[in-house]
Amino acid sequence: MGGTGGGFGRVYGGGRSWKRDPVNNLSHGASAMKVARLYCLLLNDRLVAPDLKAEFMEILSDPGIGHKFVAGLAENNPDAEV
Repeated sequence: MGGTGGGFGRVYGGGRSWKRDPVNNLSHGASAMKVARLYCLLLNDRLVAPDLKAEFMEILSDPGIGHKFVAGLAENNPDAEV
């Protein structure tokens, strides 16, 4: 997603992380603004080809692990879906 301030910079599979999060030195952190931008681009067909949008949203709907944001969401609204 580029820009400054870290986020979405982890190099999976080895190598050095790129632009680590400046607050917590996370290699995979993303600011709320960057996450919002990702979803806005996706919803407005500017992230992936329109025919791939449903598949991309399906992938994002299952975080696979229930910690941090997902845990907070479940605690505050048990009926919520990601």
